[in-house]
Formats: sequence, C-alpha cells, structure tokens
Amino acid sequence: MSDLSPTTADFTGHISHRLSKPLVLVGMMGSGKSHAGSLLASALSLEHYDSDKLIEKDRGRTISDIFSQDGEAAFRALERQKILHLLSSGPCVISTGGGCVTVPDILSAIRAQAVSVWLRADIDVLYERLKRSKNRPLMDCEDPKERLKTLMAQREALYAQADLIVDDPQAGIDGLVYAVLKALDGYLDR
Repeated sequence: MSDLSPTTADFTGHISHRLSKPLVLVGMMGSGKSHAGSLLASALSLEHYDSDKLIEKDRGRTISDIFSQDGEAAFRALERQKILHLLSSGPCVISTGGGCVTVPDILSAIRAQAVSVWLRADIDVLYERLKRSKNRPLMDCEDPKERLKTLMAQREALYAQADLIVDDPQAGIDGLVYAVLKALDGYLDR
C-alpha cells in the first residue's frame, strides 16, 4: 500500500476515524503480521508496535537468545507484560508473536480491549516463507514443517477467537493489507 490512491486514502481515513481501540494482528509465524502491521499503521495514520521487536529492544537480545537462555516460559512472561501494556495505547496497530494467544491473560485482554485479526495462511505457504529463517526458535528442529502443523493444531482454536479472520490472498503484501482493511471496514460498520 505504498501508493495510496485517492479512493484507498478515503477508505483508510474512514476506517481510522471509527477505530477507537488497538488493531491487533495474530497468527502463525510467517503470516505477515509484522510487515502488514507496519503498512496498515501507515495507511491508517496510526502508530505501529511489534511486540517481538520491542521485547528484543528492551532486553538487548534476540527472541532466539531469550528462548535458548531463559526458556519459552520466560519469553511468554515478557510478551504478556509488553502486550498488556501496548493494549492501553489507544488506537494503534500491534503485531504480536505467533504464540501470544497461548497465554490466557493475553488472549483475554486482546478480546476485551482490541479489534483482533487472524492472518490465516496455509501451512505450505508458511513453510515456504520460513524455511530459510535463522531467527525462529520454534522452527529450530529436525522437521520444521511438521512443527508448523503441530503448532497450528495447538493454536487454531485460539486464533479463531479473533474478531476477524483474513485469509492470505497470496497476492502479495498489498493484497493482504487491502483484505484486512476491507474486513475491518465491514466490522466497524456493524
């Protein structure tokens, strides 16, 4: 959405004036939450917060380092603290880590204080996007594709609690951002 046409600009302005709380993107790693979140925030003239990047900045370590040195439970505690704080920021766009929904406090707070969007993508698509990634601690295993399937099976019902579900149109990031904006516009009209 780098080149907003006048029609798209009117469309996004119409949305941002009606959004009174954070827009939170949830979904599996590789679903586009960080990239789409940045573009959505820009299109809507809102601040964008990426919970994983903020945790890395606060701690001076990568998520992979936190996982390997402190464990997943310690990371989830940091994630809980960061997301609960961000939810009090008013209208903004928050990109979350893929596993945040597994923490009951986070999921409850998102449901109560935000408009949530599950960016849903097929396992094969996610695998293609992630297979060369070096900074995904949960993908550091013998069979990453099987790991993705397991994680999806564990999280799918949690992601499905989102206010909106947007399927990856596989039309690139602009198509995904447009699909979110269209779904959000319909949601806010209710």
